[in-house]
Amino acid sequence: MDAIEQNLAELGYDTLPKTVVHGDYVRKNVILNGNEVALVIDWDRVVLKETRMYDIVWAMFSFAAVGTENISFLEGDEEKFKDVNTFLKAYHEVNPLTSDEMRLIPEIYRAIMIEFFSYTNNPHKQISMRNPDSLNFYRKVLENLKKIDTLDWEKLINLIP
Repeated sequence: MDAIEQNLAELGYDTLPKTVVHGDYVRKNVILNGNEVALVIDWDRVVLKETRMYDIVWAMFSFAAVGTENISFLEGDEEKFKDVNTFLKAYHEVNPLTSDEMRLIPEIYRAIMIEFFSYTNNPHKQISMRNPDSLNFYRKVLENLKKIDTLDWEKLINLIP
């Protein structure tokens, strides 16, 4: 994780705007109504003065991880892509993202995937590497990590007004 943090720092992550962040934008906490965010619940992990991009990209990852078949929302699952895009547009309308923030989305996404993999692979967690479903999920995480650099991030970024 040190190398990832160093890479993000070199790319300017530490200079991104700081604000109050929700801290838990997972799919179950963001209620969508068609193409609109209707409600955001579960505010017990609010953090003061943090870069919002970690929060936003965590939401992108959590929306994509629903179902675990394909944790990349940029290919193969238009419904997940639509949900991620709905969330990003709604966030951007209230608090516009800067070009520097959008430029770092792929690297932050990579860091979150690695962090998630490390966290869930902790021997103290309930998820077991001996469980076939867990093994399949980890295999998909690793496959998607390999694809990050080949994905069309511009497709997503260009849809944000």
